[in-house]
Amino acid sequence: MTSQYNALLSKSNHYARAIAACPLTRTGACNTYFTVYLPAITYSLKASSLKVEELERIQSKAMQSFLNKMGCHQITHASYMDQITLAGTAFVT
Repeated sequence: MTSQYNALLSKSNHYARAIAACPLTRTGACNTYFTVYLPAITYSLKASSLKVEELERIQSKAMQSFLNKMGCHQITHASYMDQITLAGTAFVT
């Protein structure tokens, strides 16, 4: 595990706890995901050598928190990655 992995995991888990504890609406959670979480997590990924498995572990808790706030409690990983035309949410992860 690299220091970048540990830093991103810590940051993502912090967002997961904060989102779970906040009284956000569905719209607020969606806006926070796209305007705060994604830029904060993906900023350093262009110069990264993390594996796909590590990236999935980094985002898993935060994605579940965001999806719960958006009312998608029972959604699967494949569903939120699918395109909207395929009944997915088209999340960028």
